[in-house]
Amino acid sequence: MNYRPVVSTPVGELTTNVYYKECEIIIKEMKTQTDLIKLGEMEYDFILGMDWLSTYRAHVDCHQKKIIFKLEGASEKVYEGMKNKISIPVI
Repeated sequence: MNYRPVVSTPVGELTTNVYYKECEIIIKEMKTQTDLIKLGEMEYDFILGMDWLSTYRAHVDCHQKKIIFKLEGASEKVYEGMKNKISIPVI
C-alpha cells in the first residue's frame, strides 16, 4: 500500500509521494526527530508544524524573534532568529 501524505494549507490540500521518516533535526545542541514531507519547490528548506512544536514544548515569541523549548527534565533552550535593524512595512 502506498502512503500519500496529505497536508492542509490555507490554499487547500497538497498530496505528495515523497516522505522522509524519522529525520534528525538539530537546533543548536538540541537533537529532535520528525517525519518530513516534500511539497515541491518552495522558498523554505522545511516547515515545522504545530505537532512538532507541541511535541518539543516550543513557545514562539514572534516579537522577540525567538523560540523557547521547555522540555520536561531538561534545561530551557532558546533559539534566537536574526533581528533586522531596519523595519520595512509590508502591506
